[in-house]
Amino acid sequence: LPYTPLHHLLFAPAPTASTPEHAAPRPSPPATLLIMTSGNLSDEPIVKENEEARTKLAALAEGFLLHDRAIHVHCDDSVVRLFHGHELPLRRSRGYAPFPVKLPFDVAPILAVGGELKATFCLTRDRHAFMSQHIGDMENLETLDAFARAVDHMQAIFRITPTAVACDLHPGYLSTHWAHATAGERPVIAVQHHHAHIAAV
Repeated sequence: LPYTPLHHLLFAPAPTASTPEHAAPRPSPPATLLIMTSGNLSDEPIVKENEEARTKLAALAEGFLLHDRAIHVHCDDSVVRLFHGHELPLRRSRGYAPFPVKLPFDVAPILAVGGELKATFCLTRDRHAFMSQHIGDMENLETLDAFARAVDHMQAIFRITPTAVACDLHPGYLSTHWAHATAGERPVIAVQHHHAHIAAV
């Protein structure tokens, strides 16, 4: 669905002889169908710099829709479905993260980094859990760097200093290695991912 006015303008009809003179000029759409997708290579985070997009993604797209406003945070599209008349976010990202989830009890400030595939993380404080945007599969250095920057960004904007780090029990995950490498003196709590799935329901 369109989430900026620009998307509406791209499909606006071209002005005709009957268009009022005071109406804002509208460009003719180049086609009746436009496919917009995330600007990234497979398994890598979204490219957020215009010049990087032109060079890195030139072979993938017929054109680029650029803006002179800088993007500071990688943020993919959210995926939501309707379930019995209610919104059910399947992937929280743009528009849904880092909106807090209210918890039924107070919790310590914890950073939970989760598994390696479809990675996100969560920061807790008092009765709130702040879930990150969708980061992607942590299988390469670019995604790991984007993950680390997102953690730093959220800790700064919410002023949360975690007292512990939770991670997946799997010893081969990059997220698990990252948790142990960055925890410092803080305890690392390893959780088996099937247990985490059940506890989340």
